[in-house]
Amino acid sequence: MFHIFYLLVPLNLSIMRRRNHGKKFSVETTNNQKQKERYKIQGLANLLYTKLNMNSNYFHYFKFTNFIKRTVFTLIMLGLFIFISTKHVSYLVSLVVFLTLFILKEIISIARTQQGYVCHIGIVITFSLVIYNYYLFDALTLIYPSMYNIFLAFKKVYFYIYLICLIFFVCSFKPGKLKKQFSLFSLIHLASYLVGNCCRSAIKNVGVGKFWLFFPSTLVICNDIFAYIVGKLIGHTPLFRLSPKKTVEGYIGGFIFTLIYGYIFISFTTEIHSF
Repeated sequence: MFHIFYLLVPLNLSIMRRRNHGKKFSVETTNNQKQKERYKIQGLANLLYTKLNMNSNYFHYFKFTNFIKRTVFTLIMLGLFIFISTKHVSYLVSLVVFLTLFILKEIISIARTQQGYVCHIGIVITFSLVIYNYYLFDALTLIYPSMYNIFLAFKKVYFYIYLICLIFFVCSFKPGKLKKQFSLFSLIHLASYLVGNCCRSAIKNVGVGKFWLFFPSTLVICNDIFAYIVGKLIGHTPLFRLSPKKTVEGYIGGFIFTLIYGYIFISFTTEIHSF
């Protein structure tokens, strides 16, 4: 028995040494793997840092170029508006009609996108233009009184066109889509009514004096410009969700600068009779 024991002891010791050597080898391999993973993570971190640095530089460059573009287009549009304001009243009336028609076109496209294409586009456009022109011709009689009879005849024609469009609209009813059709019908009428009334009020103001269109328009322009500038410089608090780029600081800054501009403009233009 003792001889067998003496033979087994060295065998067990050799087996234990092999096991310990395997453990040491496995520990070394795990350490090497961890070190390689650390190198990989560090390399990815360095790559991410360089990418973020490049993106931040590109972002600042994009903001700068966007600011330059906005400034250039603002100066061009402001110069054109001032140039048109110095011309005959017809130029301002044409500008008002063009802008209000563009607004009406945008409202129609938004309404059709939200409610779906449940009605023919010709009926929608005819409805909006008939209501819009009904208020437009009412204002044009103040600017061009000699054409009063022509405008009055056109108002009667537009009324009959409206009735015909209403008949076509009723004939285009589809089962299961009545709610969307009437929603589109009401939105188009409301938008055309509001835009037409705004156009009529603006043209009536031009008939009284160009000052009553030029001054409110420049107030809106001044408020928009300084709200953008102040918001970009110190703005941090979003104003509301519909326009997330606008900030409370920009809103307050635009209001303050608009008050200052209005006071300066009135003090310098009270003696100018061309307005």
